[in-house]
Amino acid sequence: MPLPYLPVEQIEPAFNRLMEVAEGVGGPVLRVCEYISRTWIHGSVWRPLNWCVFKRRCARTTTWKVTIIQLALLIYK
Repeated sequence: MPLPYLPVEQIEPAFNRLMEVAEGVGGPVLRVCEYISRTWIHGSVWRPLNWCVFKRRCARTTTWKVTIIQLALLIYK
């Protein structure tokens, strides 16, 4: 789902539209959407504000490569 890439104020309305579709489909699709609703949209720990990445600077490939190299150097000293 592209929800993390939306502005935070648009996440819940967009999810609600997806939920309407899921209700029409039912079964596993609806259960997954209910889980997302409980955990990621209306949960007490993780809220859209916590995981929205709209306009955030993305980590570059080189960033994780440097981290892995630094970790390897620490392990194999």
